[in-house]
Amino acid sequence: MNWISCKDQMPERFQEVIFYATHGLHRHDIMTGYNKDSIWYCTYMFYGNVGLINDIQVTHWIPLPDYPK
Repeated sequence: MNWISCKDQMPERFQEVIFYATHGLHRHDIMTGYNKDSIWYCTYMFYGNVGLINDIQVTHWIPLPDYPK
């Protein structure tokens, strides 16, 4: 599965996905969350900076994988 550019397609409203976001100078994060009316909400951060994140720019997303069986 490949990352999807937000320029090409946005996830469904409230669909929880993994997303890649940039903010500040040379800062980036990979998180799970969802988009609601062009506002991204983070539910978990996998990689990145610790602390409050303001003014993020989400550039790519990917659907969550299926749960293990």
